[in-house]
Amino acid sequence: MVQHLDNINQLPDLANEKSLDIIETYVREVSEAVNTERQQPIGRDINSFFPLVHAAIKSKQNVERIADDKQVLFVEEDPPEKLDTETITFVIQERRPGQYGRGPAGANTHKEVSHHYRSIVDHPDHIGEKLVTIGKFYDNWVKFNIYARTNKQVRERGLWFSKLMSSYNWYFKASGFLVIEEGMGDRQRMTIDTHEVTTYSLLYYVRSEDVSHFSSQELKKVSLYVKATSELTS
Repeated sequence: MVQHLDNINQLPDLANEKSLDIIETYVREVSEAVNTERQQPIGRDINSFFPLVHAAIKSKQNVERIADDKQVLFVEEDPPEKLDTETITFVIQERRPGQYGRGPAGANTHKEVSHHYRSIVDHPDHIGEKLVTIGKFYDNWVKFNIYARTNKQVRERGLWFSKLMSSYNWYFKASGFLVIEEGMGDRQRMTIDTHEVTTYSLLYYVRSEDVSHFSSQELKKVSLYVKATSELTS
């Protein structure tokens, strides 16, 4: 059974029709693991999104049998200090409280200004107690910058990355993220470690959720404190 979504060496690729059955089995096993072992929703904060992208990049290159020293790097430092091989960096360009309504994702008028109730389950560690989950959605715009030595390399890697994100969209969705491609930016030339390189940027909308968990006993104590404070000030 799959234990952790971000601890995978090879993921099924949606671009391969033969992988559809594998994907269905994979998602079912993930759901069973979450329900039987954790008994609470998968964490969906934006920080947990980037290891998933890294896992997808690693998996794709393993399938393509790319040697380790030739594989594209995935790092947060932008621009990278050196360019030993092609590199993809990432940055959160914009982040807002989640918006909802009838318009497209990230473009509605109503904001989720506070945390809301999500679920209540049996506490996995304390018999007889409940575990309450609250969450707040966020709309994030994540920019991926792709660096390579030549214009051709960066163009091909940009299209490769775009296809990869589309092929593994099911994987991000199974992990609790809505991911939508916004488009590719302009090509630029720059110098890194005395080498002339080319960079392209790709922008993605990512819906994430910050969740917090409270035991029923914790909530009861807070409720009693609020009630006592209210009585003293009334």
